[in-house]
Amino acid sequence: YDHPQLQFIFSAGNNNSSDCGYGAGDQWGNITGGYKSGKNVIACANVNPSDVIDNSSSRGPASDGRVKPDIAGNGTDQLSTDENNTYQIGGGTSAASPGVAGVSAQLCHAYKEMHSGQEINTALLKATLLNTASELGNPGPDYIYGWGRVNAMRAYNLLAGNNYIFDSVSQGQQKTFNITIPANTILAKVMVYWHDYEGNPVASKALVNDLNISMTDISSTNYFPLILDPTPNATTLNNFAVPGVDTLNNAEQIQIENPTAGSYTLTVDGFEVPQGVQKFYVVWDLVEDGITVTYPNGAEGFVVGETEVIRWDDASQSTQSYTAEYSTDNGSTWNNIASNIPYIKRQWSFLVPAVSTDQALIRISRGSQSDVSDNTFSIFPEILNLSVVFECPDSLGLQWTPVAGAVAYE
Repeated sequence: YDHPQLQFIFSAGNNNSSDCGYGAGDQWGNITGGYKSGKNVIACANVNPSDVIDNSSSRGPASDGRVKPDIAGNGTDQLSTDENNTYQIGGGTSAASPGVAGVSAQLCHAYKEMHSGQEINTALLKATLLNTASELGNPGPDYIYGWGRVNAMRAYNLLAGNNYIFDSVSQGQQKTFNITIPANTILAKVMVYWHDYEGNPVASKALVNDLNISMTDISSTNYFPLILDPTPNATTLNNFAVPGVDTLNNAEQIQIENPTAGSYTLTVDGFEVPQGVQKFYVVWDLVEDGITVTYPNGAEGFVVGETEVIRWDDASQSTQSYTAEYSTDNGSTWNNIASNIPYIKRQWSFLVPAVSTDQALIRISRGSQSDVSDNTFSIFPEILNLSVVFECPDSLGLQWTPVAGAVAYE
């Protein structure tokens, strides 16, 4: 709260199947460590490369019913460094949280480049991460994935598009903002986030400054933020989030599916602000209809025989299946990877073929919609028998078995 250039990012814990006394059994309310449930920190759930939650990943809510974990990241079967200049396969929420921290570091760097070296306020950083997360689990926030899986590309695009507003509100004060939603938008996500004042540790509710938000369209239809029911019941805690008035969280998000194009009015109400003036950020992510290939998207290097997880973004509610294809000649011809990929998928495992090329592309299609990698990537066999043949103060000699088809090495 006092140092807005700092953002703490924690594991949510690997404590699922433990009953920590929330009142709903051993599948809920088992986030580990009191600091992980802090209002202004980020706690990370653990998903595998296919975005499936790991059984051990701790689940929310926080003890007062707030949304925890905040976000999910890949912490299963991921390659990481190990001692003695070796590598290891990581697993757990402690492997997921460094990935989210790395994305955050890249966003901090990007923001500095956009703003002449100025540091990002981490209230804006956290709001951006949560509001652009890829939907997983139940629609909207939930107590398993939080706001979804971290999405670096969408987060960067939000900051680059200046899709945010900084303001403040005091007790009983209301602020209004106009947000224009263009045509072809199939999902509008608007979030208000504030780093909250520290609460009393023995209070039943952690939230101190309570802001309420709502949106109105040109036909006077009202929209409210998505809220969960924190009643300590195993069935209730897994219910979908519904629009309502949030009295627990310092992150409130309104989602509008297939919105009518036009100007919308967002109202931020200082409903209960006992601790002075409360600063806050408004961020919005406007998702257009269509598929976007996100990986590989150009300049990557794939190794023959390895399995890569190709990824794409698509917010459409269509139930039509996907087709994935690859090209080794910059799109002149295409080869099938998989057909009838389930519509709920946004990734697929790709066994890299035995070819040598720097002209590879990926194409994802569904009906009349498709997208192709923005630029070509490379496929080559692994370099084998690499050794150091001499090392001197001014030079180093390397030797390896030639790779068929390679014309240069880096």
